[in-house]
Amino acid sequence: MKRFLLVLGVATSLAGCSTVRVGYNQLDWLIPVWFQSYVPLTEEQEVRLRQHTDELIAWHCRTQLSRYATWLRQVNADFQAGINHTQLLGHYFALDRAWIELAEAVIPRVADIFAGLSDDQVGELLENMEKSNAEYRKEYMDSSDEKMRRENIKSATDGFSRWFGRLTPEQKAAIERWSHKLKFMRAERWENRLRWQGEFRATLKLRHDREKLTAGLRRLTLEWDQKYSDAYRRQYLANSILVMDLIVEMGRTMTEVQKQYMTRKTSRYAADFDYLVCRPPVDQVAGLLLPGIRVAETLVKYDQPEVGDRQ
Repeated sequence: MKRFLLVLGVATSLAGCSTVRVGYNQLDWLIPVWFQSYVPLTEEQEVRLRQHTDELIAWHCRTQLSRYATWLRQVNADFQAGINHTQLLGHYFALDRAWIELAEAVIPRVADIFAGLSDDQVGELLENMEKSNAEYRKEYMDSSDEKMRRENIKSATDGFSRWFGRLTPEQKAAIERWSHKLKFMRAERWENRLRWQGEFRATLKLRHDREKLTAGLRRLTLEWDQKYSDAYRRQYLANSILVMDLIVEMGRTMTEVQKQYMTRKTSRYAADFDYLVCRPPVDQVAGLLLPGIRVAETLVKYDQPEVGDRQ
């Protein structure tokens, strides 16, 4: 489910037609800047990172964007007719496949950069990870359940409003009920996060063996959910089902005005993705990663593993 929501964020992110296009056209330098916010690179490493970024952008806009456009149009069609769980699962599996393809394209290139990191650079990367842990504890571990529940309600309301427009009282009540059913998994998430980071540290120690490094990054990215405990997996699944139940219920209660709003919204996004598909000569730049739409980002915020928590 996390991969579904993550790729949903990749596929449908920026809140306006012109903004999507501008954002895509700037990600060739935003991605390296983002990467270096975690670990400063040498000039030679920067060149390699930009080469990898350009390759990934070319691959992404050539192979993925038209699929995003098709997916968006189908999602809209299903919501117009009243989406059900089977259809929603179909969209999940489609985006899960897209996530796997994206990860498989990214992993060897990230491995190439990590392989060239010095001990000092690795130390700084791990230090930044510890700083992130402190921020994580403050935001999630030290907040009351009630505060997090209210934040989830606001985030979900804002996210659905982005696609539906103004919500009805019935829909707001559905979000309220949903928020009371969720189980916060703070201790489990924290333990899972630390275990993931421990394996990440061990993987970095193998960085001079490219094959082992790449395999380790693949396990951390695509196979980490296999290491969940049975109890964690059961609750993870239970909360994921609650998310899907909410999406289906919100779709079932859509008004005609909301359906029209969603059609306009998805049509603009789909048109943008069509416009940005690479064409020879390549005169458009597409993005590898996009800021997630809030409904995708926050429906998992309450208890789902962060990027550093799992796969």
